[in-house]
Amino acid sequence: MVGTYGKPQMKKSRKVLVALSGGVDSAVAAALLKNQGLDVVGLHMQLWDPERQAMGCKFTTRCCQVADRDRAKGICQKLEIPFVSVDGRELFEEEVLDSIVHEAILLRTPNACFRCNERVRIPLLMKKADELGCATVATGHYAQLLKDVASGQMRLAQAADRSMDQSHLLFGLTQDQLGRMDFPVGGVPGAMVQKLAEELGVSMAKAHAASQSCFVKDPVYFQWLEQRVAISMRTPGMVRTPDGQVIGEHFGALHHPVGEKANIPLATKDPKNFVVLELESQSQVLVVGPPEELKGYNCLIGRTNWIIPVSSHTEFSARAGINGGHQVKCKVLLFGNRRAQVNFEERIPRLSAGDAIVFYEESELLGGGWIETVGRQPEVGSSLAAEESLAANPDHDPSKVQDVSADLPS
Repeated sequence: MVGTYGKPQMKKSRKVLVALSGGVDSAVAAALLKNQGLDVVGLHMQLWDPERQAMGCKFTTRCCQVADRDRAKGICQKLEIPFVSVDGRELFEEEVLDSIVHEAILLRTPNACFRCNERVRIPLLMKKADELGCATVATGHYAQLLKDVASGQMRLAQAADRSMDQSHLLFGLTQDQLGRMDFPVGGVPGAMVQKLAEELGVSMAKAHAASQSCFVKDPVYFQWLEQRVAISMRTPGMVRTPDGQVIGEHFGALHHPVGEKANIPLATKDPKNFVVLELESQSQVLVVGPPEELKGYNCLIGRTNWIIPVSSHTEFSARAGINGGHQVKCKVLLFGNRRAQVNFEERIPRLSAGDAIVFYEESELLGGGWIETVGRQPEVGSSLAAEESLAANPDHDPSKVQDVSADLPS
């Protein structure tokens, strides 16, 4: 990152609203802020309603449980700070649950946490902060904020502990939102956060991995999905390979998102390695094959958001992370309508439409978007195309091709 940066200063109002999930990270965030002498208020968001939203299923989630509210309230009592709650169940159903069903119908793996942060948690947190007169809001996310001294703009960076980093989940935030935010544990190693929880007396909070999805894909999850989709998505069908060989039968495409392991008894060699490639919607035939079939060299993305606003038709180099995973070098060409073309410098395994993609320059998060289409072949003339050609024809060495131009008649 080029420029002069400093840690954002707390707003003149010393009242801070902290989102409390009932977990260790947000509990320590609240404790650290209180130890700074700030007027801290703890907020818990009730998002999940098992009686109404689970539709009779014994649905399992890693967050949003009734017990989490009790933990959050207990943390506030321990820290001697006010506790407030907000009912976000309707918004959560509209923005997250309906989105999960929509993605499942398209055989995409839902990325609920990205959407929940952008469309539900942060907006609810900001709204409640305004009602309570809190100039600053804080969360337990592992990310770091820096302020560009020259421009006054906020920049979002990875956590000091990269193994705990959650900056990718925040790519949808705006400058206005980031200007009011604080991430107290972003500069603290994860192991130290656990130790601080014990020292500060909030170790009764629930711990969970930073990268975990809140929805557990067990049989009950799929039962819940089946209640919300058309019968065709629950209809059995054949399973075949890309070359047309029928090797099995599935009992509903809904259970088999593109890119995930097939998990179906298949009459073929190495069936454990097969992944879902596509669904032929008319016949409900599921196409499966080796993961190499889903390799991607480039992609078109939409619904982009850039932490620092950029102009369209701009091209830049960055490192791309898919769903918060391993980062690879790429070039990004921005179009209008919040779209962009991404060309990778190496092929990406299991690249699928619906994946979230974020971009970094060193540790700074530049922004991100959602993959709409994937290019399965390298661009003609690119270094990747040359590498693929050489791999397919190992005995062919372009440097040893005989130059016959001197023998041609003038």
